[in-house]
Amino acid sequence: MLFQSGDAVRVGDAVMLHGMAGVVVFSIDDREYAQDYPSGEWEYLGEGVGVLTQEAGLIHIVSNEDLVLIARKHG
Repeated sequence: MLFQSGDAVRVGDAVMLHGMAGVVVFSIDDREYAQDYPSGEWEYLGEGVGVLTQEAGLIHIVSNEDLVLIARKHG
């Protein structure tokens, strides 16, 4: 998945989604998963990314419409 800016969404990215701050914890499209979110538990969703927010918990999205990059993970 790409942000509307054209940059690729990556695990560890700090993002805003529907006005909530969050962190990307998996990208099914790129087969990229944070250690606490193994592929075997999420790949059945077929596509999209998972964003972990404090307000709403884990949100699975398949569209970048409301996803905004705030900062890249360092390292």
